[in-house]
Amino acid sequence: MKYNHTLEIKGLKLQRGLKLILSNYNLTVNAGQAIKVSGPNGCGKTSLLRTIARLNRMNEGKLLVTSNAETKPLSQNLVNFIGHSPSIASDLSIEQYLKFYSEITDGKVKYHSIEDSLSIFKIQTPLQLNKNLSAGQKQRLSLCKLLLFEAPIWILDEPFNSLDVESQKILEIQIEAHLKNGGIVILTSHQSFNKEEKFKKICLEQIS
Repeated sequence: MKYNHTLEIKGLKLQRGLKLILSNYNLTVNAGQAIKVSGPNGCGKTSLLRTIARLNRMNEGKLLVTSNAETKPLSQNLVNFIGHSPSIASDLSIEQYLKFYSEITDGKVKYHSIEDSLSIFKIQTPLQLNKNLSAGQKQRLSLCKLLLFEAPIWILDEPFNSLDVESQKILEIQIEAHLKNGGIVILTSHQSFNKEEKFKKICLEQIS
């Protein structure tokens, strides 16, 4: 799948209670571009990512996406989001969880099968209960969701958490392939990773 989407954030204001997190924030991300968001704790990295994923409400501003010379508000079905703390139903097996996720996700085109996504991230025990998984296994299971549906924009909050060296390389390969297809990747990471130099660095500042 080849993508040609441009993401625009215009005049974004985010507030948590009485605390101002971002004010009049603007950013343009072109097709095939990778962004790494950094900054001190509490500066709004996760809030920004969750807002782009349409999981948090904006106080002000616009999220727009342009493709084939047509500009529209960014819709959730154009985004694949992986949060920094995998939310995985512990009473389901690996396979049951991905099937459930596939069934509740509307408006997206299928990409890889569940079997293929598990194979790519080297998960060989699909019947294992999620409650028995290690932190690294839970993270790999969460990352499998990236491959189930086509979406031009990947939003990844600390995606390398708990991954061993092999799993980190697998994720990097998937990110690189997505970028080569014209996809957009926006991530946060406290860990260094290969080819990080290809990522445009965006540093958020703490608003006092």
